[in-house]
Amino acid sequence: RVSATILQNSQCVVVAGCANGGLRFCDARSGSSSRVLFSGDARSFSATALAWLSSSKLLAGYADGCVRLWDIRKSGSTACVTKLDKHRHLTKYEQD
Repeated sequence: RVSATILQNSQCVVVAGCANGGLRFCDARSGSSSRVLFSGDARSFSATALAWLSSSKLLAGYADGCVRLWDIRKSGSTACVTKLDKHRHLTKYEQD
């Protein structure tokens, strides 16, 4: 089940926020799915809002009240670079 979608025109990428917490990336031209990103603790919560901050940074709001910043150039657990939880605790995963 899809709970949010956003299009990145410059790369023809559609991102779907899924009910299981995943972010599914699809090619807007062909419709093929290229990959799915998960944050280990986001698996049970829907991504309800998505916004591009840049061509490689995607902000996602979740039903559990958390906001996660994703770097789509990365994969696996390293793709979620920052998390702000519902208690306003900020966790930065990215190494500068």
